[in-house]
Amino acid sequence: MTMEWVREIDELHRFFEAWFLGEESSLDRADSAFAPGFTHIGPDGEYRNRTQVMSMLRDGRGHSQGIGITTSGHRLVLETAEGIVATYVETHDLSEARNRRLTTVVFVPEPAAPNGLHWLHAQETWIP
Repeated sequence: MTMEWVREIDELHRFFEAWFLGEESSLDRADSAFAPGFTHIGPDGEYRNRTQVMSMLRDGRGHSQGIGITTSGHRLVLETAEGIVATYVETHDLSEARNRRLTTVVFVPEPAAPNGLHWLHAQETWIP
């Protein structure tokens, strides 16, 4: 699992960008990435389960006329046979503003998932 986690973070966020621009028509990429028990805490402190995240994504397709999403500063916190904990900075360049968030993610191995990893949990914190 050496660097698959970095690839997975970058690939999923490229998918999100294309989804919000309306360039993707299927949520299969996200659906296959999230573990059945996936949870997310947004930068607003809102807790969402997998069903809520998928619904939020479904509703957001093509919602943005101009968005760029990049990730940087990937840092491995812990890697064991049971999973990976990592952090990264996610930047959203919108037509009217830019926002950044520090994200902590927990991955668990899943051979059938993209890059062999399921997203089990993600928590985002606004960066001023």
